[in-house]
Amino acid sequence: MTYRIVFLSIVCLLGCQRSPRPTVQPASSPLPVAAAQVALPWTATQTEPPAVEPLGQVVASLRARATPEGMAHIAELLTPASVERLRQPSGVLAILPVTLQSQLAGPFDRVYLDGGRAALHSQLVGFGRTAWFYLRNGHWLLDAANTANWRPADPGPPDPQNQPITLAEALIDVQGQGALYAVLQTSQGTVRCLLLEKEVPDLVAHFVGLARGKRAWRAPDGVWQHTPFYDGRQFHRALAGIWAVTGDPSQKGTGHAGFHIADVLRLDLRHDKPGMLSFVTLGQANSASSQIALFAKPAAWADDQHLPFGLCQEIDVIEALSQQPPRSQLLQRVTIQRGLQ
Repeated sequence: MTYRIVFLSIVCLLGCQRSPRPTVQPASSPLPVAAAQVALPWTATQTEPPAVEPLGQVVASLRARATPEGMAHIAELLTPASVERLRQPSGVLAILPVTLQSQLAGPFDRVYLDGGRAALHSQLVGFGRTAWFYLRNGHWLLDAANTANWRPADPGPPDPQNQPITLAEALIDVQGQGALYAVLQTSQGTVRCLLLEKEVPDLVAHFVGLARGKRAWRAPDGVWQHTPFYDGRQFHRALAGIWAVTGDPSQKGTGHAGFHIADVLRLDLRHDKPGMLSFVTLGQANSASSQIALFAKPAAWADDQHLPFGLCQEIDVIEALSQQPPRSQLLQRVTIQRGLQ
């Protein structure tokens, strides 16, 4: 009897022992929601577009998500270009919470707004940091891959000859009626470009002024010139099937006309078709000067970076220019006229 009791006890211990419960993974915690907007120092002349998502609310949401848990849900608040550049083969974004926190650290002391871009500037421990936001379908999205500092346009040295020019001044003596065109005679053929004088008059005035010698420019030797700037320039940069770039007196890719102009960004002017004519920036805000690019194909990557001001015909000529080695082709002459003859 005693043995039977012992045996049954052992069987009960073995058979009745409960298997350990599988660990239940806790449901992913809801994303932190920003309770209030981040106060931004908008100025009287730089007000946020009224019909879009408040930028301060987006900044607050980004700050709240800048945690190890929240980073998995950060992509929807970044520009598509940022996601493309930061995405690793595993699918994880190569951006750390601390990096995002440093980009959005505040308080912000300045906010710059031009077209569809806002630059939020903060001064931290002696150095400036700028968070770049772009409007996409009514939403502000962070360019997390760009941490370059904001800089105003460099007007160049003070000189009586170094004066900006209006569109009316640039067009003095231009005859005819109708739309404004730039006729570019190149070593591969002629390209005719409609200039967007109503959409971006300042950019068109700058280009026409340089092209006609109405806007003085400074040669590499420091002497101010009043001659047509683009005539005889080499296409110093070319990317097959993409674009051809000219307008650099130094031919090194970093040259300019002795000054820089302010960015003019328009949400309705995209590089969404072949033939766009744009001023080339040098990778920073307000760094365009004299370099221009003729695009052989649509180039979404150029949006909000380079500044469109014209739409060209003769895509085959632009394509041919883009296929040639750099500095092997010439922009022989630029003529400004109204209507096509």
